Amino acid sequence: MIDRYLAERALIDRPVTVNGARQSLRKLTMWLAETRPAVETLAELARTDLLDFLQLLPNQRKTNQNPGAELSLSYRRSLTWRIQAFFGHVCQAAWDDVPARPPISAADVPPHHQARPPLDPRARTRTADGADSRARMPYQRCVLLVARWSGARRAEIRKLHLDCLDTYADGTHRIRLAAVKSRKERSVPIHFEAAEAIETLAALRRRQSDRGIYDPELGRPVRYLFLRSGVCS
Repeated sequence: MIDRYLAERALIDRPVTVNGARQSLRKLTMWLAETRPAVETLAELARTDLLDFLQLLPNQRKTNQNPGAELSLSYRRSLTWRIQAFFGHVCQAAWDDVPARPPISAADVPPHHQARPPLDPRARTRTADGADSRARMPYQRCVLLVARWSGARRAEIRKLHLDCLDTYADGTHRIRLAAVKSRKERSVPIHFEAAEAIETLAALRRRQSDRGIYDPELGRPVRYLFLRSGVCS
């Protein structure tokens, strides 16, 4: 059942997305084999079974990187999303031996709580001063201006090509954003200040001798704008 689901998702999802779903579902099946050995089909799973699995996640520990460390909240959230998407898919498709409806929903995803420190005007001033000094560096200045004027996602900014800057017919600057989460390339207008920062950084990058990184989606090597020590930064 899982192999069939992953094969269908591979038709529209990126390999890294499919691999994440595979790892999450593997963790679920390992738990089922250990705690529910009598279960043979998904139709035998009840909501309480899935909730027991989700409640155990905060008590589990990492085994590969940082052994013994707790599973992060972001990892537990993504794992729950992937399992919820799996059951939503198989139940909506009405496959054989599946529950009549998904046993878990988006409401079962752990909430994301972000602690906010109390406002301190003096700390805010120090932070602004530090950000201003860092922004004078070509990399930091360029990425901050692109994020400010384009509204692009973090992954889209990281994957900007060296030749991403272009213009409309009227001379307005624009940048081409690579296909990431939306699965399609798009162009957005950019402020001239950000365009100047891109041109400055691109001039520095063109003097470097890297040959680019192979992009499996495009089928060719690509030189990225934000590349430092061979890694997209």
